[in-house]
Amino acid sequence: MALSFVADGQPEPPLPDFALYLSEDGKVRVREGDGSDREVAEYRAGDEFEIGVRSGVAQYILNGQVLYESVRPVRYSLAVLSCVAEIAGNPVSGPPLPGWPFGSGPPPAPTREELEAGAWFASPEWSWNVEGISASGTTASSPEPAARPAAPSARVAEVLDLAKETPIGPHGQQSLTSALADKDADVQAAAIWVLAGLAEGGDKNAAAEVETDAPATPLEKAKGQYPPEAFVKKIQGDVILDVLVSRTGRVVFARVRQSIPLLDEAALKAVRRWTFTPASRGGVAFPSVTRVSVPFRIF
Repeated sequence: MALSFVADGQPEPPLPDFALYLSEDGKVRVREGDGSDREVAEYRAGDEFEIGVRSGVAQYILNGQVLYESVRPVRYSLAVLSCVAEIAGNPVSGPPLPGWPFGSGPPPAPTREELEAGAWFASPEWSWNVEGISASGTTASSPEPAARPAAPSARVAEVLDLAKETPIGPHGQQSLTSALADKDADVQAAAIWVLAGLAEGGDKNAAAEVETDAPATPLEKAKGQYPPEAFVKKIQGDVILDVLVSRTGRVVFARVRQSIPLLDEAALKAVRRWTFTPASRGGVAFPSVTRVSVPFRIF
């Protein structure tokens, strides 16, 4: 399924700007109009997917949880392109979305007054409301033979919590070793976060585990939105963050390293929307912890 910008009077079907698709190996992937293609999760039977625009940001959602937020600007009007009918022979259910009607042109956009009043317009291919536009669908069965592990968010949180143990006990060490070899990119990245903390504390073995040939580098940076209170008080500066980047270039976790209290949350929200060229090790993409600054300037 996908959302795509449509220019007035456009005679051809649009190319997807924000697309979510399911691969045969059980992965949920995001492909965008800039040519980027990234793995964001794994799927199983009964999962519900949505691509939506919230506060001007395109979001990819699995079972009500945001998997990924795009840093690409959203342009209107938007069309909902057809949901896929099946993946690896398995049906995908959802509302009938026959796609772009050739030559028919987009429906009239609602007026600002209609949007502010909460009025909306919908057809099988299009929908408008105060939040924007969205498409959704549900997988009817899991890919075969791929299997999905426990919910990634719960597993990632479990591994990250090991960083709070001093020292890490035998059970924690076993969990950390397992996470480091996990096929889920976010879980593996969580293990690197824990090891990076140990390395910072002087653990030479941990330092060897997190060493990379080339660091992660920002690919797309979302700007921080200035908090009104900080703006009124003329508070500015750079918030320094430690950012955990997976081997897919996704931000898995971030923590404030150097705080400016009224700007910290805005900095965290911004960096969670960044994308990176991942670090490499032995010529292969590898998770890493990198330090970044998010600037806030009034003038």
